[in-house]
Amino acid sequence: EEYAKALVYYNKADSVSKKYKITEFIHFFLLNKGDVFDLLNQTDSAQFYYSKALRISRELEDENLTGAALTGLGHVYRKKNQYPVALENYRQGIKYLVKTNDDELYCAATLGLAKLFNNNNEFDSAGYYATQSFVVARNAGFQNKELEAATFLAEQYKQINNIDSAF
Repeated sequence: EEYAKALVYYNKADSVSKKYKITEFIHFFLLNKGDVFDLLNQTDSAQFYYSKALRISRELEDENLTGAALTGLGHVYRKKNQYPVALENYRQGIKYLVKTNDDELYCAATLGLAKLFNNNNEFDSAGYYATQSFVVARNAGFQNKELEAATFLAEQYKQINNIDSAF
């Protein structure tokens, strides 16, 4: 229900920006709509909005939102089990996020990569990227991202019966 409310307000903000021809926020609204649909596991809708945000972000040469849109598409393709496409989107997104120093989205992208590798039974790579997410989140003070990465690592090490190596 909260996500539905978020969509209503994003749509209102989008309408206002269009009414007053405030174009610099359009890709931001598209990206946020993609995030909401991603959280709702409505991958086709999320893909639609992330793709539109990516196109506009590239046109505007907004590297940070390009990285965010690519990360969102990585999440979508991971959920659709489209491994190579997800991997490419995450890797491209991470390049932009590093370049723009967006540590929070970097944590999301590297944890997404960890989940992708874990789903493909590539546990070493999964552990590497989850650790990257954890360390950056801890250093930047992103407690939710730190907790999310720590939980993933604990579950991963539990899954492979190596709990002593979790931290």
